[in-house]
Amino acid sequence: MTTQAAVENWMKGDTGRRLHVGDGLYLCRNASGRFSWAVIWMKDGKRREHGIGAYVGTGVAGVAEFRLREARWSTASTTDKRKAGVDLIQAAKVEAKARVAAVTTFADVAETYIKDVGLRTWKTPQQESEFLRILTTYCSSILKTPVAEVGVGDVKRILAPWVTKRPTMIGTVASVIRRVLDTAFALELRPLGVNPASEQVLEKILVVRHKTRHFASMTWQAAPAFYASLPGANSPQAQAAAALRLLMLTALRRGEVIGLRWDEVDLDAGLLTIKAERMKAAAPHIVPLSTQAVALIKGLPGVNRGTFVFPSPRKKGRSIASTAFVPLMGPASGATPHGMRATFRGWCEDHGVDASLAEHALAHALTDSVQKAYRRTTAIDLRRTLMQDWANHLTLSIQIEVTRHVA
Repeated sequence: MTTQAAVENWMKGDTGRRLHVGDGLYLCRNASGRFSWAVIWMKDGKRREHGIGAYVGTGVAGVAEFRLREARWSTASTTDKRKAGVDLIQAAKVEAKARVAAVTTFADVAETYIKDVGLRTWKTPQQESEFLRILTTYCSSILKTPVAEVGVGDVKRILAPWVTKRPTMIGTVASVIRRVLDTAFALELRPLGVNPASEQVLEKILVVRHKTRHFASMTWQAAPAFYASLPGANSPQAQAAAALRLLMLTALRRGEVIGLRWDEVDLDAGLLTIKAERMKAAAPHIVPLSTQAVALIKGLPGVNRGTFVFPSPRKKGRSIASTAFVPLMGPASGATPHGMRATFRGWCEDHGVDASLAEHALAHALTDSVQKAYRRTTAIDLRRTLMQDWANHLTLSIQIEVTRHVA
């Protein structure tokens, strides 16, 4: 039987890369002269090798070190596992992943999600800011928790207070938690199973059931008075008011207006071309501008300068904040920026506008038959007339002629 002295003598010489000390246990020498222990065996005609640690004094951080006797003890347990049919190599990989998962926190995985997914899919810088705000404000209790240990109880503790305080926050916060935990599943940092923040789990642990969110909107009859009440050019809120007016004139979504870029604006042609990556449907959206919308954009300070049509007054290279409209649309308005799209849709319905044309103006998905009926050039001409009449209504210039929009 090989002795400790024989092992040390072999290590001093240069008589090969491996020394067999019995029972499939080998002391291995690598190219840099370091030594490690490995169990080598044959399975299904293939050589299999499983490392069990380094030789004492090798000095590799985080690696167990053994002399011959301790290595034999360790080999005995691995031999028993191997005879029982355990795949030592696969088991070692699982153990390694478990060790990584044990020290990988929820915050670590959130950072990975931001870098690998968020920055590729978010359409505006504000989406990253909002994601980070929710993480730090509402998920602080689990940021340092190993991601493998975040469970239903943690999710419930975070979301339960909002059931009575502000139910709409449940879906927003749960979405962030769900995306981070889905990333952990993909990275194999959590055992496979149901996401603790999934809707099917939330319906069981919370009283509130998630339903489609409808944004508050004002009637189209009230829209002109609200439009006229917005602050003018000399107000501290002039920029936000101009952006909100443009949102009303174009029936665009809040993020599409806030993040509007000068390279998406063609004042000569009277068109906005919102890029696909900024649209909900991930397809470019062309918006014919009314004369009022063109005049509004031309009247903005710094026309065609910089990147954003509505740049942030505080952060260079950023657009105005997603909360810029909040002071302008308080509880008294009874509406939200997104709800203005419903206001426009209601006006279309009550004035005989063809439903497909109205949906096209809102950048909603269209069927193949509708796309054939409204080819791009024709649709733009029809929508230009539609948006001009809508702008005239908002500014009370003319009365709508119902028959002009009937297909």
